[in-house]
Amino acid sequence: MPRLPSTDPPPGITILELDVKAGLRFTVIAVAVLHYLIMSVHADHAAAPATRTTTTTVTTKPNFALTAIPALQGPTFAMWHHRWQGPNLGDYPTDVQSTVNMVILGVAQSTGNGAIDYSPANGQSVADHAADIRAFEAKGIRVSLGFAGGGDTTTITNDTQVANFVASVDRIRHTYGISGVDVDLEPSGSNWTEPSLVKALKQLESRYGTDFNIGITVGLYTPHTARWLDLANALGPTMDYMAPMLYDFPEAIDSRLTAVSLDKVQIMMDSGIPINKQMLGYMQRPSANYQASSPQVIREAFTEVKRRHPGIRGAFLWEDKIETAEGWSAARALGPLVRS
Repeated sequence: MPRLPSTDPPPGITILELDVKAGLRFTVIAVAVLHYLIMSVHADHAAAPATRTTTTTVTTKPNFALTAIPALQGPTFAMWHHRWQGPNLGDYPTDVQSTVNMVILGVAQSTGNGAIDYSPANGQSVADHAADIRAFEAKGIRVSLGFAGGGDTTTITNDTQVANFVASVDRIRHTYGISGVDVDLEPSGSNWTEPSLVKALKQLESRYGTDFNIGITVGLYTPHTARWLDLANALGPTMDYMAPMLYDFPEAIDSRLTAVSLDKVQIMMDSGIPINKQMLGYMQRPSANYQASSPQVIREAFTEVKRRHPGIRGAFLWEDKIETAEGWSAARALGPLVRS
């Protein structure tokens, strides 16, 4: 029985598992996310020539076609997505979707030597999560990849780690269709040098274009303030926004948050970061004793910031797990204000 050569997979399909007998020619006849229905034609030239067909399913790695990245329009109201316990993106309420115009996936984490990886961990499949992301992008809601976070060990300190980081972002972008990254390298575990991190982020901009969002979410407090501001200025036009986190401290629980918000804006302005590249990050209090804010305190703080600095880029909320539990009350208090 002769073996017939197998055809190459179609563009964008990487076959990871294939458990069928050799000697078959494969033709893709139907496509679904993650699984491809294959028709195999088995040619038997013994005695009377005959063919018979069978079908099988192979598991593949998604490699979706990428669309052009549109420029983000207007002020930015961003929501961090909690990939472990947050809702599916497609389950955001309609009115929240009308004000949120950026979602930041929280978070990709280190796989070693500069590389990072990301996948949903809230029970949703990779395929469905990718479909939700692409549906948001189609509506004009940009989806960025947050990476690192508290306790993560992402390290970007040399050219090898830069190359590994960029390659891993590329894989994630092709899987999910993300249109930006958000740097959340915190001192609790991560390690980076300014030259290497700047090189990595500029390579992403060079690869994907200037409309690929590159932001940094920071704890803008001593002793780390100067280092973050130096990074922002080293990035120059590559950085789309800087977003200090305004929670996890006593002043966040009441009207003192307004003064803290104004102070962070002034610190960034004094360092040369224009107001249209500044976002402020807030968090709704998830429990009575947590050092975060009520929706009213958040709204009052940002109202005063916007009154004094009407050109501010916007604000974000950490995160959609809390918002779901609290009836999206902070999102509904802050979103329309940011976008107005």
